[in-house]
Amino acid sequence: MLEIENGIHPKIGLVVPTLGQRLTLLEEALKSGRAAGADHILLVTKSASLGSTLKSSGLVDDYRIDQAAGLAAAIADGLRQLPKEIGFINWLADDDLLAPNSLLLLREVLNECPSETPFAYGRCSYIDVDGNKLFVMPTGKWATSLMRVGPQLISQPACLFRREAVTGVGGLDSSLRWAFDLDLLLRLSRHRRPIFVSQQVASFRWHSESLSVGSRSGSVGEAAGVRKRHLRGALRVLVLADPFISKLILYAGSLVSWYARVHRPIIVRQKRRATDK
Repeated sequence: MLEIENGIHPKIGLVVPTLGQRLTLLEEALKSGRAAGADHILLVTKSASLGSTLKSSGLVDDYRIDQAAGLAAAIADGLRQLPKEIGFINWLADDDLLAPNSLLLLREVLNECPSETPFAYGRCSYIDVDGNKLFVMPTGKWATSLMRVGPQLISQPACLFRREAVTGVGGLDSSLRWAFDLDLLLRLSRHRRPIFVSQQVASFRWHSESLSVGSRSGSVGEAAGVRKRHLRGALRVLVLADPFISKLILYAGSLVSWYARVHRPIIVRQKRRATDK
């Protein structure tokens, strides 16, 4: 176990997978990861040229060529390749953002908790493709229990995991396309409750090109299967209610998409008026 020695905390590692198709958003994501407190940022990409360029610029510390089959496998490979001195880990989509010093905050909280605490999580805001805030995901200590039977209100970008805890439960399930984060959260919190931090620490960008948004139906369906797989004892009777729960989650997602569409032109007009003044 990596302990605090001479006041030096175990380092924070961040894996950023990318197809290299959203370079402006990717640069924003990487800068936010560094400002959040990541000691080591590892890019996972199919382009050696992109990896080399970003490493030379200092936006990433290293890169790895993505030879995996699927996003979960690519992230899992990146997490395994992080330097051994990395004690805390997470991954960040190339279009999402972390709040300044957020990783440092979550690490500090975890360092004050028993070593068995698997991860810490905070609040996550939803933003549109231009970075305008839509709303903040409602979450709290109760979200750990809720995600076993209903919506996942713990946003993965807003987490920081103990590396040993992730390794101890076998890492990411690479057979999953969308719900591998939910699966990991459920396995990690099965025996030890994570710690909640009542601060906004990340932003999830809601737009049609996002994997979980563009494939909403598949994502919700796979999440339902993951929840069923993890239900134990008397909770298994809730499997009967799952089709209803999935429909509610899909409906909530459609409302967010609608709000993002109508919200964007309002923001554009407000910015235009402010500029004209």
